Amino acid sequence: MEILKQYLQTSMELKSILEEEITFTEQDHYLENVEYLIAKRQSYLNGFPDLSSLEPSVKEEIIKLERDIKTLIDTKKTKIQNNLKILQVKKKKKNQYSNPYGDVSIDGMFLDKKK
Repeated sequence: MEILKQYLQTSMELKSILEEEITFTEQDHYLENVEYLIAKRQSYLNGFPDLSSLEPSVKEEIIKLERDIKTLIDTKKTKIQNNLKILQVKKKKKNQYSNPYGDVSIDGMFLDKKK
């Protein structure tokens, strides 16, 4: 059951990383670490023997750990999506400020024919 111990250790490490607060500048490095740990856990899952042979207490621990990790990943995902939305709005506002007439449509433009 060495694979199970490694899986649980990697899961606990992933959970602790997900519980940390990150800044916007550290976001890329943070996501790389999370992706690495998820891939590592997946490789352990592929090597698992039959899970029905595990003790019920171990199964419950794994289920609780998976639920915690899923909720943490979902909250981080929403935070990152919000950061991206804010970044896009800032970029749009900056472009509007630097070129205020850039997005004006010419449809319905009034031309004065008098001289």
